[in-house]
Amino acid sequence: MKMSNIFANMCTYKGLLPQGAVTSPYITNILLKNFDEEMYDYCINRNINYTRYSDDIILSCDRKTPLKEAKYFIIDKVKGYHFLEINSRKSFKIYGKDTSKIVTGLLVNNDNVRVTRKYKRFLRAQIFNEIKVNKKSPSLEIYGKLAFIKHVDFNTFIQMTKYIKKLGIKDKFKVSFLEE
Repeated sequence: MKMSNIFANMCTYKGLLPQGAVTSPYITNILLKNFDEEMYDYCINRNINYTRYSDDIILSCDRKTPLKEAKYFIIDKVKGYHFLEINSRKSFKIYGKDTSKIVTGLLVNNDNVRVTRKYKRFLRAQIFNEIKVNKKSPSLEIYGKLAFIKHVDFNTFIQMTKYIKKLGIKDKFKVSFLEE
């Protein structure tokens, strides 16, 4: 059996790439290497910063005109990559300098990055229902979300820790996890 077939079988499920698999970012980077190079060349000549995380593309610039023009370049480039498609719900939003933006699920405003209010509310409800109401131990999902928040938005992590203490369920968590 060819090595490429072995890797393909290891990285797919029923012939598809599973969303969220640990291999997904690596595969995406391999597949989009040429696309990234073309985007970089286009953007560098127009003073546009090009960033891609997985399948999310972020272009930033001091002026709106180059960003508006880049839209047509991207649409044209995507046509040459048959495995890419543009998500019309998320596409081509242009924000002003001081406008909050949602980038890969995080709220970004100037140099400040934090989780969204919706994310916090959902996690608080999940903690309340799972631990306080259903009397279960915190799930790995809750630990993962809290660890993520601790990493990207420490102030919100402190708020969540206070919320957990207020509910009287701190003892349900592993001893050192909630320590600041």
